[in-house]
Amino acid sequence: MSKSEPTPSNHHTLIFDVIKTNLGNGYSKYSGTFTAPAAGTYVFTWTINTSPGGAHYLNLLVNGDIAGGTLTDTEDTNDFDSDSSTIVLVLNKGDNVNMRTTAATERSAYIYVDVYAVTSFAGWRIGNQ
Repeated sequence: MSKSEPTPSNHHTLIFDVIKTNLGNGYSKYSGTFTAPAAGTYVFTWTINTSPGGAHYLNLLVNGDIAGGTLTDTEDTNDFDSDSSTIVLVLNKGDNVNMRTTAATERSAYIYVDVYAVTSFAGWRIGNQ
């Protein structure tokens, strides 16, 4: 991501607008959605950084259904947080994958980005179905 997301709302799709590699052109930096260009087994990994004093529940969705997730939680006002997760999924051609905030917390935080805290999302195919 190129910039922080200040206190994103519930069900806010995260858009990772900085693309390093996009073989097969499956990822849209405008919608934040990866569309599987071919059926197969895929690995997805993400790192989400949050600003002090807040928390977010985040989920990886496949065709709108929760497939994985993480909780970012900074426990005090001087604490930044970085959480990562990885999932392996079997996808059909045309399946859509994206990240979004899922459950509201009473301590909403920035999804934090700077040169030292890279908030990122990546995926790649490891084999045919």
